[in-house]
Amino acid sequence: MRQSEAPPDGLWAKCEPGEKHDAADEYEVRETEENGKSRRYCIDGCSTPSGVVAYLVSTGDFLFANKDNPTGTGPGGYGEASSFYGSCAAHDKCYQTCSSNDQKACDDDLLKKTLAVCDTVSPRHVTPMTDMFSRTTYKPTRTHCYKAANAMHTGLRSWLEVSKAAFKKRRQQYCQCC
Repeated sequence: MRQSEAPPDGLWAKCEPGEKHDAADEYEVRETEENGKSRRYCIDGCSTPSGVVAYLVSTGDFLFANKDNPTGTGPGGYGEASSFYGSCAAHDKCYQTCSSNDQKACDDDLLKKTLAVCDTVSPRHVTPMTDMFSRTTYKPTRTHCYKAANAMHTGLRSWLEVSKAAFKKRRQQYCQCC
């Protein structure tokens, strides 16, 4: 496969920061990156649907309702050091690269990279969480980081028809194939 050099068409909607790459996308493009080809990488970070993010917060897998940084964006969280954004950006690029990588390789690489982020979280760090009764409990941040990474990977592999469609769509938008 090689990257399509055809002019933009209905399939290739937009690749501009602040705009959705495609009308069906939930999140806007955060950045673009040149790749030496006619079509830039469109990066929106982690694409976990907002309803799934809310569910993962309710199960305790995510400490905070942030698709890119589920263990670091709230009070007492780990901060930017626990962000999955770079891992998800690499995943976006993998889906948009006209190579022999299949979807499973892209998804498994995302898991490897997010787990590596979790490895940097101090095993002693805890995140204080206050419930609706103003009681504070302390959650082991690193453990929840691993839970979040695995939940995102499981979602990609469990909802295979949805994620397969996303992978195929990006390959159609970027490559002369499919």
